[in-house]
Amino acid sequence: MIDQLLAPLNWISGIVNKLLKEETFNDMQRTFLYNIATEVEALRTLLLTIPDVTAERAKQLLSYEGRSHLASVIGYAEELVDETEGELTDIQRDLLFDVRANSMQLVSAIETLLEQ
Repeated sequence: MIDQLLAPLNWISGIVNKLLKEETFNDMQRTFLYNIATEVEALRTLLLTIPDVTAERAKQLLSYEGRSHLASVIGYAEELVDETEGELTDIQRDLLFDVRANSMQLVSAIETLLEQ
């Protein structure tokens, strides 16, 4: 179960870390990227604790905290994609669309797990 969530999360983390290495972002864009990275790491930490808790507690964690972290990632990615804080290159925009899409897929995967 956790592996299904960690794989796309690791991909998101890799993309965000790649974007953070670029020098073309302004301060606000960079802050949004750091916030995405922080939320991704918080979610990774949460997912890694899941095997150590009861099934009911795992569902509670995923239901509230898991979705909250992903909502933040999606929100920051949307702000960047909308270019409200500055322009992006086509590649940056495409990568951030992918981050948002993968985050939304993770939300869907968590909801599917919660329904079981």
